[in-house]
Amino acid sequence: KKLEIETALAFIQKPESYIRQHFTKPHFEIWHELRGRKMFELNTQRKDSFKSISRTQTFTPITNDPNILFSKLLDHVEEAFEKARKCSYSVGKLHIFLKTQRFTYHATDVKLSQRQLYPLLMRKELNEAFNRIYKKGVMYRTTGCTLSDFSEAQAQQTTLFNDVKKENKVERIYSLLESNKVDFGTMLFDKPRMQEKKKRTLSTPIYNLG
Repeated sequence: KKLEIETALAFIQKPESYIRQHFTKPHFEIWHELRGRKMFELNTQRKDSFKSISRTQTFTPITNDPNILFSKLLDHVEEAFEKARKCSYSVGKLHIFLKTQRFTYHATDVKLSQRQLYPLLMRKELNEAFNRIYKKGVMYRTTGCTLSDFSEAQAQQTTLFNDVKKENKVERIYSLLESNKVDFGTMLFDKPRMQEKKKRTLSTPIYNLG
């Protein structure tokens, strides 16, 4: 508006010399595109490589119930890890956050000592991370997570610290879930109960992995 350009038409009607003088390179490229000159190649291929994978959701009503917030957060983590597995990634770092009613963020990072494919194997770390950022009495409106520090799942090495027996059990559980051969309600918690209008306490399934 400072340059008296309020519409796309007014923008493309400006001469090239004017655009070069007053705008940056991205605006110059957009100016060409709007005038019918191709500046970018269209990539129609499905994206199959990522530096990070995020999942987030804003919900109503706002809440400070730790059970609801943690369950929503676990849902995001499950969805993000499922995407990572489809890309054959194991995960080395997890970022989680809660956004308050006042739009401030409470967040923390979880650096995994051993890269993971399945969130069930890191429930202790997730619970500890959630307790670091959750503040009693604060109303929250959004939960979310971001996975990063990926490596190829096939290249993951087994160490002396791996509980191979437990990992095999968890892998079988997820294989059954993802093949729809069994249904525990959801992966780590019972999502349908969150959608009921009647207030209920959320709980997560307890698997005996010992």
